[in-house]
Amino acid sequence: IKYENLIDDENGPSEAAKIAEFLNRSDGVSTITPQEVPCVWHGVIKYKKRRRLEEVATNSTEVATKSDEIQSKRGGPKYTAPYNPTQLKDLIQVLTQLLERYRDDKDLAPILVSYIDEAARRSNGENEDENTLVIES
Repeated sequence: IKYENLIDDENGPSEAAKIAEFLNRSDGVSTITPQEVPCVWHGVIKYKKRRRLEEVATNSTEVATKSDEIQSKRGGPKYTAPYNPTQLKDLIQVLTQLLERYRDDKDLAPILVSYIDEAARRSNGENEDENTLVIES
């Protein structure tokens, strides 16, 4: 599962369905129905709940109550990890070894290739691809 696909609006629910299907194969693990996956995906990946205390004064007695306010989890500035040239070289080497091992895996191989390409671009000082090696804060 590629992280970028998991958080993507179009691909995310189907990637989450793959995870649910995989987990459902394990003894003692049961997941939600396939029809519920998109809803749960949206609730987990795209939103977080924030608790807020609201003070309510009644008859000189203040009562604190909690209410849920939904707030997007994917906002804020993008953070590009500051890998040094040695780290990028090591990353490319490890990813290449994984690609050699799993080159016949139709799902994993393209993900590894995209990460290798992005690390190579970063290593050469080129601009980052907007979808990889960038962590949203």
